[in-house]
Amino acid sequence: MMTYNQSHRKYTSARVIGWLLTPLLLATFLISCKENEYEGFESDGSVYFQTNADNWNMVNAGTNYSFAGKAIEQDTVWMQVNLLGTPVDHDRQFGLAEASGNEAVAGTHYEAFKNSYTMKAGEMTARVPVIIYNSEDIKTKRVRLAFSLVATNDLGLGLQGRTDFYIDITNFLNKPSYWDEPWDPYAGTEWEGYYAICAADYWGPYSRRKHEICLEQLGRDFPADLMTLLSDEYWNAASAYMSQYFTDNYPVYDENGEIIEPWY
Repeated sequence: MMTYNQSHRKYTSARVIGWLLTPLLLATFLISCKENEYEGFESDGSVYFQTNADNWNMVNAGTNYSFAGKAIEQDTVWMQVNLLGTPVDHDRQFGLAEASGNEAVAGTHYEAFKNSYTMKAGEMTARVPVIIYNSEDIKTKRVRLAFSLVATNDLGLGLQGRTDFYIDITNFLNKPSYWDEPWDPYAGTEWEGYYAICAADYWGPYSRRKHEICLEQLGRDFPADLMTLLSDEYWNAASAYMSQYFTDNYPVYDENGEIIEPWY
């Protein structure tokens, strides 16, 4: 901790007052920012997305969804909406609407959002279905469905950065959005930055051919979030299994002619 040797300094009265007031003003400013950031936290009337059902601290801006290998015309992505504050004894409504950056067309790429959704009496969470369609154009291009929560007379918006989300819809295999993004389980502690990990650390570099083979062998696509891929027992076993597959069948080449190297 930095210390100050005041015996070597002489302050005028004005400087002493300024020195005393500066931390006070700074503290006031920081408190004000916090209040703005978490506005509604003590109230009973705000909602926000929890994008990882198992880990509140993991916030995802969006996810990828591919219809590749699935003989279905539509599917549902369930969004968890949390109440910020205190539950009440009656149902309350909140909205959902297209957001900036949206490319999807209602009726073609997804089912139009309802006029409102319900946070039931006494509940702290609501599950909202976002129904997406296997349209013809997503066989050759990615379409982004960007949406956000909408305030109503019942419920406002809470927690900045947690009221918007996107789903990138395709009918071809798409690199998971989190693949190369580091996750730090020790963020906010003295160990921050020392143990950051990403999907590539456990599955190696991404390639579409590797993705195709994993889908063929496992019978399912990679999960929608990094936490599940890294912590779920099934996916830990799947990683070892697929690494052994590429060892047993070595060499297997990707779409660029590069060998898919085992990672265990």
